[in-house]
Amino acid sequence: MPTRLEKLKKCTSKPDFARLLGVDPVFLTRVVYIRNTEKLYTEFKIKKKNGDDRIISAPDKELKEIQSKLSKLLLDCLDNIRSSLEIDNNFSHGFERKKSIISNAEKHKRKKWILNIDLKNFFDEFNYGRVRGYFLKNNYFSLNENICNLIAKIACYKNKLPQGSPCSPVITNLILLSLDRRLNQICKNSGCTYTRYADGITISTNKSIFPKKIISSYEENSITLGKKFINEIISSGFTLNEKKLGYMIQLIGKK
Repeated sequence: MPTRLEKLKKCTSKPDFARLLGVDPVFLTRVVYIRNTEKLYTEFKIKKKNGDDRIISAPDKELKEIQSKLSKLLLDCLDNIRSSLEIDNNFSHGFERKKSIISNAEKHKRKKWILNIDLKNFFDEFNYGRVRGYFLKNNYFSLNENICNLIAKIACYKNKLPQGSPCSPVITNLILLSLDRRLNQICKNSGCTYTRYADGITISTNKSIFPKKIISSYEENSITLGKKFINEIISSGFTLNEKKLGYMIQLIGKK
């Protein structure tokens, strides 16, 4: 029986894609193109822990229904990819099946050192072109161009993945699958544990100090990440939240 990913790769038209999502093609066209997704959001602000505002863009009921079905489809595709690679998901815990902030924390229990890294303006880095290009050029997908355009149209708002959409998190996890694997390998080779929860990366170790490949140097109020580690992040189109660089490292307990 074909996987969901295989079925998605065979889609060449809006009706094909609508049927795979489980919605009426006329409904899909009306919501996405006639009503126009750019007009179907309500924006509001919530406070972050640091006092800054986080803008939430909430889709209306009809668009949210389509995005929820797209989210389920892409989660299935992500499962299909991991199955084909014969890898277990031990590092991505945000908005994943059978994963949570608790499972993320469990990976770092009883560790001597914990390093927290925040990726800056996380969702803003995933614009329409990046989302479209991923599904068009990524080897696991290589979708029909019309389907790539449609997915990006459903998922993006104001030229980025909106916080508030059901499908934004799974798309970020798909795009970051390769980066997660590379960073996890660097950490594993250094005797460290790597996890990511959305825009937050956590690394821990029981070594006496963090290996040079992870932290090349650190002082009381600042650290310098290993060159290869930071280059992987930068080359993937992300920057670090500099405001938190001064207190990313925490000594949990001495042995």
